[in-house]
Amino acid sequence: YKWDIVYIDGSHALPDVWFDVENYQKIIKPGGFISGHDYNWGNVRHSIGQLLNDEVDEVFVDASWIKRL
Repeated sequence: YKWDIVYIDGSHALPDVWFDVENYQKIIKPGGFISGHDYNWGNVRHSIGQLLNDEVDEVFVDASWIKRL
């Protein structure tokens, strides 16, 4: 089963963020979205940069982010 969207708002520790972003990508259908909170946190931005090729589609005023896969 594949999801249309996943929103991550969990631990900000680097291994946890990396695990969440890497593993949730696997359950999102093509054309779906991965998103989350606290884009301004260093570990969150670093993990997204490494795993999503330094790109998100949008960062919102509450520091939420979204990326179409």
